[in-house]
Amino acid sequence: MSNSSKPGVPADSGSVTAEFAMVLPAVMALAMTLLALTSAVTARIDCQDAASAAAREMLISGDVQRSEQVARVAGGNGTEVWIRRE
Repeated sequence: MSNSSKPGVPADSGSVTAEFAMVLPAVMALAMTLLALTSAVTARIDCQDAASAAAREMLISGDVQRSEQVARVAGGNGTEVWIRRE
């Protein structure tokens, strides 16, 4: 028998809602962190691909401007390119 004021409604009828309300912000924070990490890893991979393409073009053609152009295309929108020969 339950100690509820309403017949047929268990005494702990709101406990699932309360537990969900406590866990939801933690789950959302974890999801946002994973999204941010995924975005950062993707940006790093794009940078590595652009650097590799620029180095390859520099090795083949020896032209700095052409190498910068290839890096910008490989890096995507908003890519800043600095090429330094050593």
